[in-house]
Amino acid sequence: MKTNLFLFGILIISAIASHAQNIQGGLRHGGTSSQVIFVIKNNGSTTITGNLTGIKYTLSFGSGKTPIRRKFLPTYPDPKDVIKDNSYYNFGVKNMQTWTGSLPISLAPGATLDLVEFELYDAQWGIGGNSNIALIGGEIEAYHEWSVKVNGVEAADQVNRFFSPEPSVNVSNDATRSLLYIQLFVLPLPVVLKSFSASKELNQTVLNWATTEESNSRHFEIQRSPDAKQWSAIGIVTSEGESKELNNYTLVDPTPFAGSNYYRLKMVDNDDSFAYSKIEVVNFPEFSQAWPNPTSGVIHLSPTVGRKIKAAQLWDMSGKLVKSFELSADNTVHVGSTAGGLYLMKILQDDNSQVTSKIVVNK
Repeated sequence: MKTNLFLFGILIISAIASHAQNIQGGLRHGGTSSQVIFVIKNNGSTTITGNLTGIKYTLSFGSGKTPIRRKFLPTYPDPKDVIKDNSYYNFGVKNMQTWTGSLPISLAPGATLDLVEFELYDAQWGIGGNSNIALIGGEIEAYHEWSVKVNGVEAADQVNRFFSPEPSVNVSNDATRSLLYIQLFVLPLPVVLKSFSASKELNQTVLNWATTEESNSRHFEIQRSPDAKQWSAIGIVTSEGESKELNNYTLVDPTPFAGSNYYRLKMVDNDDSFAYSKIEVVNFPEFSQAWPNPTSGVIHLSPTVGRKIKAAQLWDMSGKLVKSFELSADNTVHVGSTAGGLYLMKILQDDNSQVTSKIVVNK
């Protein structure tokens, strides 16, 4: 009986091991010149059925740091369990990617499965170019281990690690250093962005940007976020469309958040393709302000973000009202006729909240 159980155990282990060297990795071109698909293949003689429980691989970029977008392909019923967003990542020269989870697969001998889509982009300057992308494995590159697991068991072929899904993919299955190369090309953006800035002016954010070249461009969508994660559009500015001259654009955000405000441009082409600018951040205080301080004449009053000033009063330190002000359109008051000294500036806002600031008047 024990002998039979022992032999049965050996058969089970042998069956698992027979599946443990059957999966190869590959890269193929996607739908555009800037897209590449990470794909796996069953190079064994039997069908591999089970749950994909682990992926580990390293992408290497021959051009150095290359901005790239990654998303898990909608091959599976619940892709949110794999990669939870389509965010942009600025990978380094060599960057290992890992995933653990449980996704059902059934790969017949010779069958392939697309897993992850990558797309090169140059979001800020719109400069085209190419990049050699490689998958890496082998004994020398042991810290860039190639690994795929099915039902928790290693399923990556460590001898013939990679395969070529198309003629343009070069494969070297060397025992010490295995490589798979594919070339992608980043097309120039419809807009060459010279600059993009965001600055605080009183209680507003002023956004300025400039382009030196535009081709087939439709518009700019200005987006804002409180955390650089959740974005919403706050305005659209029509672009010149076709131009080889310097073009300057401006948009004012009249109602920024209290605290941090992150801004970026979404540059949209006529064919609905788009790219993002770099991110700028502007911080607004959560409370009213009065400046400059000390002052000898004009004082600027800034309400709490989202509020308006109804009235302002100047009080001396004994509690005596010195002057009530009628505010100008730009929320400024004049204290030039007031004697020098320390005062309290009381600001009443449209929600009936009141904020007091100490003001020094110089003479």
